[in-house]
Order: sequence, then structure tokens, then C-alpha cells
Amino acid sequence: MKLFLTYLIYLTVLASCSSVFYYPDRQLYLTPDQIGVTSEDVWFVSKDGTKLNAWATTSPKVQPDQGVVVQFHGNAQNLSSHFANLAWITHHGYRLFTFDYRGYGKSEGKASPEGLIEDGIAAINYAWKNYFLPLKEKNKEARFVIIGQSLGGVVAAQAISKWENRNIVSVLILEGTFSSYRKLAFNKFASRWFTWIFSPIAWAIVHESTASRYVFPDMNYVPVLLIHGTADHIIPLDFGKSIYEMLPAGKKDFWQVEGADHLQTYQHSPEYKEKVVNFIQNL
Repeated sequence: MKLFLTYLIYLTVLASCSSVFYYPDRQLYLTPDQIGVTSEDVWFVSKDGTKLNAWATTSPKVQPDQGVVVQFHGNAQNLSSHFANLAWITHHGYRLFTFDYRGYGKSEGKASPEGLIEDGIAAINYAWKNYFLPLKEKNKEARFVIIGQSLGGVVAAQAISKWENRNIVSVLILEGTFSSYRKLAFNKFASRWFTWIFSPIAWAIVHESTASRYVFPDMNYVPVLLIHGTADHIIPLDFGKSIYEMLPAGKKDFWQVEGADHLQTYQHSPEYKEKVVNFIQNL
């Protein structure tokens, strides 16, 4: 009885407190100079006035003349623990713009589903106006790329769907992401013997209005590339497969990275770095 009450309380919190999906902190994990890239510390403002922090990183050896990549990171820690996952792309001539949602790192505020989406729109708009448009004047073939990883994929999909200039995005790349908070919560409870009995409750009580499944069926305004590790133990491969099926026919691709765990594509299979760059350049 005590165990039942414990999990019932947890599920109630899961439904009523959206922050349970977010695990931000303010620790500095890694700096750009530690991995050989240069950076600009950037501040911009979300729609409601919340001040947000970002790093705009470039390679010290390669001019950022190929395009701009906006990174939507995962649900834990902050940008200092995530930017390195994509920093390699700066060595191919791209500027990487990694931002922190509200409540993460040095950004103000408290994380919430609606707030993160507004932060995402603000980040896209800032990177577009301040980095991409000036570059586009010099290089008409420059690319504007959005990459969403894990939870960041949900936020990125929602943000781009609501951005007024969404048609100019070259490609939306989603790695190790999901489309339904309820489905993910159900999967996590069902995967453990001591919580599986409570898993059906997730369908009834988990906040779902900002899930990306609502925007994927109409996402015909941007090419979408899905990348998912076949050994992902955090967000299983089936979540990526379901997104691919939701997307309209046309400009969509799905790469299954054999043996890769959650967001480990480029560590497990380094050849995917070149593959991603070639894919972007050939759009």
C-alpha cells in the first residue's frame, strides 16, 4: 500500500508539475576553448521578456561561411554540457548557435512547456537576423539549419511550426527525439517491473498539449532528417519510426545508426559527421 501511494503521488506530480520533465542546472561543464573552438557569449530576450543566454561558436581555422546551425539541446544540465556534441560542425564552415532555455544555465526564469517553445522561436529569430542574414548577403548558398536533440527535438518542431519565416529553414534535423510526452511516460513506467502497473495512468494525466505529434503531420514546409541510434535506451528507436510515419510524404529521411545509444551518433559512428554535412550541402 505504501509503494502504491508513493507512485500515485509521483504520477500526480508528473501531471501537475511540468518541470518534472526538465533537469536544468547552472554548473559550467565545458568551455569552448577546452575543445578548440571560439565563442561569443550572447544574450537575447524571449517573447515575455525572459533573458536567455547562448554561445555562438566557430572554428578558429575555418571561416563560418557555409551557414548557421541552431542547436536545441536535451532536457538535462545546460548548454555547456551539450554544445560539444555538435561543435565539430564548426570545422566545416558553420556557426553553431547553442542556447539555454529559461531556467537553464545562465538563462532567467523557470522551465515550462510553453515557455520553452517561445524561447525556441526567439533563438531561431535571433540567429537568423544576427548571423544568417548578414552571411546570406555574402553567400547565396548559405544554409540555415535547426537541430533538435532529445527533448530539444520536441521544442524545435513546435518552435519552427510557429515561426513566421519557417519556409527559409534549409532542414530540420531531429536526433533521438520523441513526439508524445504521454507515450514516453508510459514507456518509462511500463519498462520497470515495479512501475508497470501504473503505466496506463500516464495516458490520462500527463501534459500533452505542446507535444510535437500535433505539428508533424503538416510539416511540409521544411525537409526533415531523423537520426536515431538503434541501441537508444532513453528514447527507443520506435519513437523515431513513429515520427517518420507521421511526417507527410516528400522531403523526409530516416537514418538508423546501428549500435548507437542516446545522442551518441557522432561518438559511436564518426563517419556520420561527414554524412550530415554532405546532406546539408546537397539540399
